[in-house]
Amino acid sequence: MARVTELGMAGSKQCLVVCNGSSNGVNIERWRRTAKADETAQQTRERLGIPPGAQLVGFVGRLTRDKGIAELYEAFTNLRFSHPDLRLLLVGDFEEGDPVSPELRTRMECDAAVICTGYVSNVEVFYWAMDILALPTYREGFPGAPLEAQAASIPVVTTDATGAVDAVVDGVTGLRVHVGDVEALTMALDRLLGDSALRARMGQAGSSWVEKNFRSEIVWENLLADYRSLLRARARKGRSDLRRLLKSGFDRLAAGLILIPSLPLLLAAAIAIRCSMGSPVVFRQKRLGFEGRPFQLLKFRTMIDKRDSQGALLDDRDRLTSLGRLLRALSVDELPQLWNVLRGEMSLVGPRPLLPQYLDRYTCEQARRHEVLPGMTGWAQVNGRNAISWEGRFAFDIWYVDHWSIWLDLKILWMTVAKVLHKEGIFQTGDATMPEFQGK
Repeated sequence: MARVTELGMAGSKQCLVVCNGSSNGVNIERWRRTAKADETAQQTRERLGIPPGAQLVGFVGRLTRDKGIAELYEAFTNLRFSHPDLRLLLVGDFEEGDPVSPELRTRMECDAAVICTGYVSNVEVFYWAMDILALPTYREGFPGAPLEAQAASIPVVTTDATGAVDAVVDGVTGLRVHVGDVEALTMALDRLLGDSALRARMGQAGSSWVEKNFRSEIVWENLLADYRSLLRARARKGRSDLRRLLKSGFDRLAAGLILIPSLPLLLAAAIAIRCSMGSPVVFRQKRLGFEGRPFQLLKFRTMIDKRDSQGALLDDRDRLTSLGRLLRALSVDELPQLWNVLRGEMSLVGPRPLLPQYLDRYTCEQARRHEVLPGMTGWAQVNGRNAISWEGRFAFDIWYVDHWSIWLDLKILWMTVAKVLHKEGIFQTGDATMPEFQGK
């Protein structure tokens, strides 16, 4: 997904990686290495004419140029000097689209150490016969062959091409090399061929990793959850357009009615900040609003620009002034956000707007907090905001997204007034009150 957005092919809101990227997952039981599988592997090797004790590097897929077939055969040729009994197993068909050169195809078909099976349906028996799977590809969506091989306890050597780069854990379940680097491919294969213990460790690690992250049932459950989420979103959109219009009108009317009598307080706060802390009076910070769109959040300044000897800003607690503590205790520092409400960037009630760098750290469910406008206060804020974890806070936000109404907003506003009167700091934000969100 990062590469797609980097190339400008789509925005981050149009992209979603479901369950680590696999479209259907892996049927673990089909590929699992068992005593019966080992017996079948031996029979397969005998049927293919592979000498006892000979090592086998395999490839599964389309035999085309962009799968790195030329690089694989060159690396195989290099390895035969130190591994004279080595065999190369190519499971798949030569294709006309993006073909390998006629000369290369002829060389491989005439090479007695290269075994070409053509198309087969029972691929698992060939995986079990391999010592290593090689996929020196130029490009991939998200390849299935490396996952199948690892499910069969076979270590994998692949490239750092988009898609393939995520199909192995480098140094744990297999090895990655640069695209088109024949020398690195040769060295990686040679390392595994010369170390049976390493192959066994990587094979076992690969089997566990695939079962944990790519088992078909896991992928299906995540796909189903995403489809349900999309259907819920469509249903909510159909029902909520009128309610959203009513909410926007209510927010702006209420913000205006609050702002007018608050002008003397706003002016007094601005003068006090200017006299005690200097300029600027208003603190501006980029936050994410509806559908993840950035906007400038407004607050009265409560901290000074105090730095250590290296020029780095001190901790929030060390920069918060006495006046700032008072403004926060009375929630006066949040009043400039009424202007954000009037501009349609915020609502009086909704999930609090957070920093842009958090966006990529959300789960799909947590990202739903952006389905409504952010608020000056919210359901999480009146339910113990600073005493709950990030996960709990997001759970309250999602509950609000699924249940919001004008009556719920009025209830939250009433609860907020009570919290503020008790100086519980409902509107306080930042590192002084919450640690940075690091992700799931």
